Amino acid sequence: MYRDIDKKIKLKTIILYFFMELLLNYLLLPEKLGKIYFHGPRKNKKIAITFDDSLSEETLKVLKILKKYKAKATFFIEGKRILGKENILRGIVKQGNEIGNHTFNHKRLIFKNRKFIKSEIIRTDKLFEKNKIKTNLFRPPCYSLGLNCLRVCKDLKKKIIFSDVISQDWKLKGVDYSVNIVLSKVKKGSIINLHDYLEGIGRNKDILEILEKILEKLQGNYKFVTISNLIKD
Repeated sequence: MYRDIDKKIKLKTIILYFFMELLLNYLLLPEKLGKIYFHGPRKNKKIAITFDDSLSEETLKVLKILKKYKAKATFFIEGKRILGKENILRGIVKQGNEIGNHTFNHKRLIFKNRKFIKSEIIRTDKLFEKNKIKTNLFRPPCYSLGLNCLRVCKDLKKKIIFSDVISQDWKLKGVDYSVNIVLSKVKKGSIINLHDYLEGIGRNKDILEILEKILEKLQGNYKFVTISNLIKD
């Protein structure tokens, strides 16, 4: 799945993101369609590290690294990956990190009807609730969405979270490849996209070293916070 996306992440993707941010946040009346967050305020030295496609065998190791650097992060969870990993889910929150909804089955939502989209989100929210977790954060798989998704998220009072720093760690081109992308693009208010699991591929064997190097290089320059902390300012 990510290899297909990989071919499209070039200039046209950057242009698309620019116009999406312009249209959705300024021209299409956010009070009617909701708002997509690509980053937080640029005034403070805060950044948010996010993980997609959780949960996985790497997640507990990721939590240890975050604790080592006194960093907080936000994990966008697939509902289908929760069963049998509830202890990891609760451990994320117990450590002061944050949970976001990443649908149940990790399907692209751009051409899906509202009923399908709503079901994907609610099924995962119900599993969160069973573990005494609530979230208003949502990230569509592959950043793929349409007007139906916007309307459903508005109805469910979900904040749609994209990012302005995409590590491209799904390419599996080695640790330094993703680390250099992040370090070259990060700035105040950035939201960084990483994966502790790769849907359709498997475990992300590089994520622990990628995360450690990013935190090591950026500590002292930025405070690592959750999405909610970042966008509240």
